[in-house]
Amino acid sequence: MKTLSHPPDLVGNTSLASHGLSVSDDGNRLYVTSPALGTPLADLGNPNVSGTNGFVILDTSEVQARVPDPQIKVISEYLFKDGSAAQHTIPVSIRGHSRI
Repeated sequence: MKTLSHPPDLVGNTSLASHGLSVSDDGNRLYVTSPALGTPLADLGNPNVSGTNGFVILDTSEVQARVPDPQIKVISEYLFKDGSAAQHTIPVSIRGHSRI
């Protein structure tokens, strides 16, 4: 196993801020909260301003597969404007179906 004294920045230049996250059992998905940090109250009712609170699903399969120069890709975003701040992604099972 290699020890990295200066680990690479796998996500790159992103504006994604996170408060909490979880990883799928196989390590191929990262579920990251995106709290609405710094969103002015006036923007909550502005239809021209996108939501920033919610969660983002990232594909981490290249990292898990130990691919050289791995890329983390956005699979999906669920962002909204409700004046709150997302906290954590918690995997649950409801009637046998996996949910975040």
